Amino acid sequence: MLRLGRLRLSLVRVNMPIASSLLRGASAAALLLVSASLGPTANAGGALREAPTGVPVPSAGPGAAAGAVDDAAVVLGKAGAWMLPEGAEAWETVALDAAAFAAVAADAASGTLYLAGGIAGGRPHAAVRAVTRAGDAVRERRLADLPRARAMAGAAVVRGALYVLGGLDAVGEDGTSTLFRLDLADAAAGWETLAPLPGPPLILPSVSGLYDQLNVFGGLQRDGDGGWAPVAAAWCFRRVPLDGTVRTGWLPMTDLPESRAAAGVWATGQAHALLLGGLTGPVTLADLLAGEASLPRSRDTRLFHAITETWLPGEPLSAPSALATALPRAGRTLLLPGLGGAGAGTAATLSALSLDVTTRRMGGLDYAVILGYFLLMAGIGVWFARRQTSSEEFALGGRNVRWWAAGISMFATGASSISFMAIPAQTFRTNLVWFAPLVVFIVPMYLLQAYVIYPLLRRLRLTSTYEFLERRYNPPLRVLASLQSISFQLLGRMSVVMLLPALAISAVTGLDVMLSVALMGLLTTVYTAIGGFEAVIWTDVTQGLLMMFGCALMAILAIASLPGGVGEFVSTSVAFQRFDFAIWRMDLTLPVLWIAVLSMLMANLGFAADQPTVQRVYATPLRDMRKLAMTYAVCSLVIAGLVNFLGVAMFSWFHAFPERLDPTMSNDQVVPLFVVERLPAGVAGLIVAALFAASMSTLSSSMNSVATLVSEDFYRRFVPGSTDAGRLRLMRWASLLAGAFGTGVALYMARMDITSMFQAWSEITALLGGGFVGIYILGMFTTRTGSAGAIAGALASVAAAIYVKQYTPLHWLYYGPAAIIACVAVGYLVSLVLPRRPRDLTGLTIFTPAREISDADLPDAAPAAAGRGR
Repeated sequence: MLRLGRLRLSLVRVNMPIASSLLRGASAAALLLVSASLGPTANAGGALREAPTGVPVPSAGPGAAAGAVDDAAVVLGKAGAWMLPEGAEAWETVALDAAAFAAVAADAASGTLYLAGGIAGGRPHAAVRAVTRAGDAVRERRLADLPRARAMAGAAVVRGALYVLGGLDAVGEDGTSTLFRLDLADAAAGWETLAPLPGPPLILPSVSGLYDQLNVFGGLQRDGDGGWAPVAAAWCFRRVPLDGTVRTGWLPMTDLPESRAAAGVWATGQAHALLLGGLTGPVTLADLLAGEASLPRSRDTRLFHAITETWLPGEPLSAPSALATALPRAGRTLLLPGLGGAGAGTAATLSALSLDVTTRRMGGLDYAVILGYFLLMAGIGVWFARRQTSSEEFALGGRNVRWWAAGISMFATGASSISFMAIPAQTFRTNLVWFAPLVVFIVPMYLLQAYVIYPLLRRLRLTSTYEFLERRYNPPLRVLASLQSISFQLLGRMSVVMLLPALAISAVTGLDVMLSVALMGLLTTVYTAIGGFEAVIWTDVTQGLLMMFGCALMAILAIASLPGGVGEFVSTSVAFQRFDFAIWRMDLTLPVLWIAVLSMLMANLGFAADQPTVQRVYATPLRDMRKLAMTYAVCSLVIAGLVNFLGVAMFSWFHAFPERLDPTMSNDQVVPLFVVERLPAGVAGLIVAALFAASMSTLSSSMNSVATLVSEDFYRRFVPGSTDAGRLRLMRWASLLAGAFGTGVALYMARMDITSMFQAWSEITALLGGGFVGIYILGMFTTRTGSAGAIAGALASVAAAIYVKQYTPLHWLYYGPAAIIACVAVGYLVSLVLPRRPRDLTGLTIFTPAREISDADLPDAAPAAAGRGR
């Protein structure tokens, strides 16, 4: 059997040549990134393009319905029904019942088209149908009838429910304001009648499920002369509040720029919708029913952003249209103008819609700044390469790292670029509710860490944090926890923190995703593998300070460039509730403050379960634990305040300049979009470097922790008699392999559906993570818990998390606390019932402290004292 301890690996001796080779490769990759990404500059926004397809529109007659069923377009009217499969050039006749003036809603998630009500035999009816596709055939099935007959209503699918609003309940009547809801997961339960739309009754409103809420734009109301006139009012209905907010029911939105009804709605992005055409003048019901060509139809389009509630004019359509239908297909959107009623047949062919979106490209100065940053990080690794003479130096910096550097590094490790972009994006669309828990908990967090957790762990002189589990419980639990941590770092954390920021940055800057990932992975692997823990610490310090500076600079520039300055920032934020700070209710479907604080408390109690973070505690002298805790607390509070404040500042800026938004963007792209749209040359490159820095700090910590765990939990155990030099060589190679593997996984994931993969991975880690946190809490804060109780608690945590997620309406913020509480409760109860073997717990729990010691008493004091000051 090959013994790794005897391999003559020469990485220590040749680390400088390796560094030179890797740096040459990294420099070449960076230059390639620059040359491949330089491009013209332009403002964000989107120009509407409409191109005829040559496919004729079926003559379905007035009141026809249209929508998407899977990847096929379907039209239903008095004259028949047709289907146009993806890629086909001619319509196929299908056997479906006729439809006229029905409320139509398409559910893209299930590929289903819903039709509610309509006119049959000269009067409205209450029938509801679901049209689906089975192979090459189209099928329809009946759902529960509406509570009342309806025609010319609006409909949309929101959060798995079908909503039907307004419409006529009898021809010649004034219309209604009623709102019906059908839970599609429990359609047999029937319809629910909700609060009516405020104001006069409406027919032919433009309705959309954009942004997980029911959006209502315009519509027709009685004009007092026996006819119907369009209105400009805009409303949204929320049955449940948006995440982080409390408002429900009907909420007014910014009115349309002009009165409009029967406009088509095209959801171009996560929060953008384009209104297509519509009726802009008074009409009679008779003309609507006949589809008269003289109806006052419009070619105008209007772009709406649901978060900032702003409107922008768009490019006009090629021909006037009302009740147009936009059909998103694979890679394009088809426009069926005039279908569904007024003006049917005004266009002879289908049109293909697209938005030409251009964003400002970064210039040569920006890329020079990014390149300089990358080379600086690699240079730090080379500088510290010559100082790594032992495995403890490589893993923990000789346990004599300066407290302030360790504190900054600790926060930088936890603040990945996902947080750097996701938290401002979350605040951009909600408020400061995510910042409140840290403000409330900051002092208790410091006291808990400085006086209880950090000293207890540091006195144990651990290298792998999972050694605690062996001392407290048994060796198999240590091996299992270490294996889980290594798998999480390699298969999830490292690849995700590289890929997701690269995707978001690429979407708005044009930076190549593959090159960005490869460059981040290569450079981080370089300085981590050759520079060890000290290189990780000092690059983290640089990256952490750069993150703080970047957030502060962006917020200042956003506010300074507002037309009304600070006054406009304050007034806009107040008007849109962006300064709302906390949710004080007892509603557990909301992220209420006390549960958020409880979640933070539990995470801190189980702090030792995260090797990349707790490694900083093991690397800092015992005498500096309080200073370390203070630095970490201050940095956490500062960066949390900055990223949340940045989100509010960006909201005010984009509210003032909505034309700079990308109408096809997702919300998580708002930070890189702001960078390229607002910041001057050079500064934009610096902030993009800060985004990369946030990824690289987390990435380097993961690489170093994987190398440490491989050496301490597996190599030492399974290779008896291994030398320190052998362990050092192994850790260098483990860092290289971990970096290469994580980068490879990220490049592979770049070709897949990263959104669903990341969501699935997050759910899995949430299910498994609570168990290990709970085991550490049981181990440190109880003396009764044994190995059997710990394992039982871990299994209970998984069951509790699954139950809470699948069978309760609790907010996702409670999944972690529920899992941890279940682990602690079940683990302790099982330990009370089962017999336990006597075990020396001295120094392992808060109830069995070791004698008071100082750094001089610890086994690592001698090498630390003899080592260099850091």
